[in-house]
Amino acid sequence: RGGGGGGVRSDGLAQHVTVANSTFSNLGYEAAGIFGLGLGTSHVTTSNTLTGNDISRTGLSKGDTPALVVWNAAYTQVTDNYVHDTCARALYVGGSRYCTLPDGFATDGGIRMNQWDELTNANVPPAWIAKCADSEYAPPAFADDCKCSFFRYAQGSVVRRNVFARVSTGKDRPFFSDGLVYVSGPGYEAEEKDVTVFEDNTWIASPGGSPPAFRFLYVDGFTGAMSIKRNAVVAGNARQGFNVCNWYGRAEVQANALQMGDASWGSSFDINCDGYPSPPLVRAANLVLSDETSEAHEPDAAFIGDYAQLFHTVCAASRHADAPADDFLERLNAVLVALGGPNQECS
Repeated sequence: RGGGGGGVRSDGLAQHVTVANSTFSNLGYEAAGIFGLGLGTSHVTTSNTLTGNDISRTGLSKGDTPALVVWNAAYTQVTDNYVHDTCARALYVGGSRYCTLPDGFATDGGIRMNQWDELTNANVPPAWIAKCADSEYAPPAFADDCKCSFFRYAQGSVVRRNVFARVSTGKDRPFFSDGLVYVSGPGYEAEEKDVTVFEDNTWIASPGGSPPAFRFLYVDGFTGAMSIKRNAVVAGNARQGFNVCNWYGRAEVQANALQMGDASWGSSFDINCDGYPSPPLVRAANLVLSDETSEAHEPDAAFIGDYAQLFHTVCAASRHADAPADDFLERLNAVLVALGGPNQECS
């Protein structure tokens, strides 16, 4: 507790490192970060875990610092963390964007780690080159970045059961960040375990009493297959809900429930890509409890079990964060019962 820098940082060779059941507070930068080696063929940063940590008041020196960072690190488990009362976003998952050395200014400071001479087609598995050349999988405009994702070694992270409470507080104006959770770069998908998983997470009372955030979840281009399921935004306030802009693969966005605030730009921005669907986006059974006329509000009786699970996830998150969720839970329960499901109670 109390430091101008970060809490715990791994180097590029970290494997099977676990940061668990720890408290991080009053830090200038992130609480914990798993940092890989940048783009190249040395794929060694893998199978690390951030779990069960209590994280607050991060980003006090650098105001856009995520509380948790996973950068060019494959198969990272980010589970059951309580991230709350932070100055900036809760989580970043991804890797260096640049597949060729840019001229002049670059937004990605990590490009100094990239091994440019290794980024050739000869070093990409032929099966992945063929998959990226399939226009059904990757639109031609994004085929090159699809191939390049092999070098990021950022695939396969699992983000589950985290609570993000009062994230991005203390602002004096809307925080135009890339998202209170930002995903940019995971993409390589040779098998099912390579899909990036974002499930059963809860944003609650974010950004608290501060001016609105920009987005709750932003999945940038440069990103491939994801599973985005049973996440909740409770008493939130932002311009956009889930901005899902994957360039290739399949982004399954299912059975999420959003309660947006007055700052929302409207239903086109609840679950979409800058107001429009991206080719990989597969949207099903999501709920917009603050606006049931939203085009993203699609109750589906086939997902009653998911809605019930979501109800109890939010119930537990509300108690953990000491933040009310009664209105959210009443609305969710009403949808569930109307579909023929059992009445739920938060007890």
